[in-house]
Amino acid sequence: MKTKQADPGNTLKMKGLKSTPARRLMLTVFLKEKNRLYKPLEIFDQIRKTEPGVSFSTVYRNLESLVSHGIIEKITLEGAARYKLLAENTHRHHMICLLCHKTEPLPYCPVKQMEEMLKNSQCGFWPVEHRVEVYGYCKECRKFKALENPG
Repeated sequence: MKTKQADPGNTLKMKGLKSTPARRLMLTVFLKEKNRLYKPLEIFDQIRKTEPGVSFSTVYRNLESLVSHGIIEKITLEGAARYKLLAENTHRHHMICLLCHKTEPLPYCPVKQMEEMLKNSQCGFWPVEHRVEVYGYCKECRKFKALENPG
């Protein structure tokens, strides 16, 4: 049975954004491989195949807008910005492969206890958001490169 993909236009409207052709095409790119990290230029190249009139600056501006509206997220990898679809109800904690750049969510939140401790401490700090990114090698890349313990 085929799973139904999200409608990019509805996603944009639900998040309070205008559904423009460029934004719909961008979301379509992200929906193809939900756990993939994309460079801005990769997204631009994908969109240009369908819509040659879209400029790189339009793509870049829309990336920032999609990030600020909680549709995609920005992750820095090797000093450069990468973007991926933000899964619903996730906590933004990732394991990121340094070879293939595939991302997977961490199976639990390693910061939750510390966050509660901070809220209850005398320091006066009230955390509202946190992110954890763990860099390494996925199972497939470890097999491919014969990496048992690369560190």
